[in-house]
Amino acid sequence: MFIAHVSRRQLLGVATLGAAMPFVVGVAGDASTGAPARASSKDDESTPPGLRITSEDFRTIGVFAAGFTSEDTIRCPRSIVLSNIDAESLSLSLEFDPRLYDVSDGVTLINDDGTLYIETPAPTVISPSRSVLTFQIDAAAMGQDDAEVSIPLAPADRYPAEDLAPVTDTTVTVSSAGDAVVRETWGTISSTPLSRAWGAEVSAGWADVAVSQAGATRQYRVPTVIRCRSIGPQAIPERAVVTVTLDGAITSPPVLTSVMIDDEPAELARFGTSLRRDGGAYLFDVTTPDEVAARSTLMLVFVDPVRRGRTEPRVDSLHMATVTLRAPENAAERRRTTTSDSAVDISSSGNPLAPDAATGTI
Repeated sequence: MFIAHVSRRQLLGVATLGAAMPFVVGVAGDASTGAPARASSKDDESTPPGLRITSEDFRTIGVFAAGFTSEDTIRCPRSIVLSNIDAESLSLSLEFDPRLYDVSDGVTLINDDGTLYIETPAPTVISPSRSVLTFQIDAAAMGQDDAEVSIPLAPADRYPAEDLAPVTDTTVTVSSAGDAVVRETWGTISSTPLSRAWGAEVSAGWADVAVSQAGATRQYRVPTVIRCRSIGPQAIPERAVVTVTLDGAITSPPVLTSVMIDDEPAELARFGTSLRRDGGAYLFDVTTPDEVAARSTLMLVFVDPVRRGRTEPRVDSLHMATVTLRAPENAAERRRTTTSDSAVDISSSGNPLAPDAATGTI
């Protein structure tokens, strides 16, 4: 076991791993038995005298049931506190559902003596819905006071297989050399029936407008064709809004010329359009009059962009062109999180996809 001192900044990077990840998604319980999950429970039959597990730092994730009929809210701690430690060493065992979480290769431990990083082995896979990670903490690392230990789990990206069968609870078991055990389990805290679960993969084709940036001619990328593929299981709701955002100092407002659904022309006049300004940006909205059925594709076609002015605009900062899709909020409906909920002409790492593209903020 490798142990190293780390700074609090490094600690926070590990302890909050994945905190900003989007909602993930099945009904919680024991996947092997189908039993419903419990929000939290304890097993105190052979607890070492005074040893306790507590937690006040939790994350919650949304989990779709198989068939997208409901969404459960699952609670999992980001860290636990071990109190009243009186042992030469402790064994910590973390049981979790690998379909829900990615696991890091170490944990952080904080006590009055400082902060430690403890390298952990790879988890043991028991079944597709159950893995167990076990590691040791010795007395030198624990000290004599309370110790906070991070939970090395971050919500996994499971698209397009987010609708799961019942999921395994998250359980932490702490045992001492004398086989005394204390255990905590976390699972479902609420469940919401759903009337609709829908999603879309948004993509775009791009055209160029020349600008001068950092002393060189670069290309401002503007969407001219937008595709919204309805991924189901239900349709994209009616009155959904596609928004195109452009830098108003560089190009003219978007002009919608045609709409197609599954490569068949749709009546353009039925699609509402509006233009607004936000600071220096144009925001052009297209509102759909009807649902877009699952596995159908809505395509919007725009005129090629027109540069403002006769010469290349000189820009230091600019609004990157983006495409988003939103729908009216409904408590009984959920939008699935895909890998392409919006479109912008940059890579997932933030680099332009075109080699001579102008850069800016989104």
